[in-house]
Amino acid sequence: MLFRTSNKGRIRVVTAYLCLFYLFNFSVSAHEEGPNHSHVDQCRTDKEKYCKESSKGDILSCLKKNEENLSEDCRELLQEVRGKAKLRMEACREDKEKFCANRETAVIRCLQENKNLLGEKCKSALFSSSK
Repeated sequence: MLFRTSNKGRIRVVTAYLCLFYLFNFSVSAHEEGPNHSHVDQCRTDKEKYCKESSKGDILSCLKKNEENLSEDCRELLQEVRGKAKLRMEACREDKEKFCANRETAVIRCLQENKNLLGEKCKSALFSSSK
């Protein structure tokens, strides 16, 4: 069960989902752009070592739980993803409250479903090709 106690708890859950979304989106986009890039593999070994039994949706949580054991490259990638997720969360705060306030989970999906209604700031943060 997800946090239902406060806005702070909801923000943490949303941030976790944003991180997860962009962690995998970032890797997939890089892969589609051409040959293998170093950041695609930054967490691969750590995922296999610590999160082999985790479902795809729980990999980020697993990596966070094992962060102190992760390679330096993977920890750096997680920090980068967190930073980008925080910026995107700030850019989409108003749209999230307007269109997805009743959603405690799947906020990214909600924002994607409302893509045509989002403000330019949020659209740019979520859907720009520069990740």
